[in-house]
Amino acid sequence: KQLLMCSGFDKYFQIAPCFRDEDARSDRVYGEFYQLDFEMSFVTEEDVLRIGEEIFYEVFKKFGNKEISKPFRRLTYKEAINKYGTDKPDLRNPLEIIDVTSVFVDTDFKPFRSVSVKAIKVLDIASKSNSWFNELVEYANIIGMPGIGYFKILEDMSFAGPIDKFLTDFEREELIKLADLKPNSVIFFIADRKNASKLAGLIRDELGRKLNLIDENKKIILRNNKDELTDISVIGSVVPFNMFTPKDRKVKNTVEKMEMTLRTYTGGFLRFEKDNYRGGNAPWPITTLWMSMYYNKVGEIEKAKQGFEFVVKSATKHGLLAEQVDNSTMQSNWVIGLGWSHAMFISYLFEI
Repeated sequence: KQLLMCSGFDKYFQIAPCFRDEDARSDRVYGEFYQLDFEMSFVTEEDVLRIGEEIFYEVFKKFGNKEISKPFRRLTYKEAINKYGTDKPDLRNPLEIIDVTSVFVDTDFKPFRSVSVKAIKVLDIASKSNSWFNELVEYANIIGMPGIGYFKILEDMSFAGPIDKFLTDFEREELIKLADLKPNSVIFFIADRKNASKLAGLIRDELGRKLNLIDENKKIILRNNKDELTDISVIGSVVPFNMFTPKDRKVKNTVEKMEMTLRTYTGGFLRFEKDNYRGGNAPWPITTLWMSMYYNKVGEIEKAKQGFEFVVKSATKHGLLAEQVDNSTMQSNWVIGLGWSHAMFISYLFEI
């Protein structure tokens, strides 16, 4: 790989079997799988997204058995959570979540007071039987909700349902405008202090299943960008890649967040929030080295030395840097010959 890059190749593809020692996930194959790597020089984010889209589209079109189209839709993390309750929604389901918290700021209905209130509008289902709605209430109980409030919108735009009697005329009028309610539709409410979006996402999925809204012959790929979880790779863009300067506002904000969320009690840094590689919660020497380089650049020499010392202590007797370090024993979790990280360490050794 490094010979190719040093020889002047501006890009290459690598298709290789991988043995990834991570916690199993429902959406990730455990154990061996094949991974396509591609690395390019002097590219923008748009270049990477465009080429990735071409590759995924062709792979799914040639080897898949479902209809797929492009361009792939792009959503920010915040948009995905607000509209669908998850950062990986099934976009074959047309239902969207509506935030109606503002309607109930001064409500007398206690379950909606001082909490986040989400709603899901579904057209043309007011004629469903009571047993159909009761099944949804049972599902809400299963996922940890005390129940689910809803009401039907009748032909004359009046409301009928368990919680209608608790609403004021003002709240009804605001809901009609905010949710664009139509006759014969039903609006469901999900209220919770902390997990309203997540619960609303689960209710959205269940409604999609119960109403057969999901076309199983289609596959829709979503590009989720601008994830709001803290990722230390932005520091890699400062040092050594020099894409940002240390004074960049984005960099300063990220560093502040990283010091709160990614620094471990041993002084090393995680890669990113909720990293579950080999169980997670273990610092990475390479990310700690990046932070040391950053501190050195901005003149925080003591912090730079502390980070560098952590990296030195993490090395094995053979002089290799670990991928991860166990917080409790300071022993290497995994050792792999990452040539670029060792080269960076040596060049920084002369600098510090």
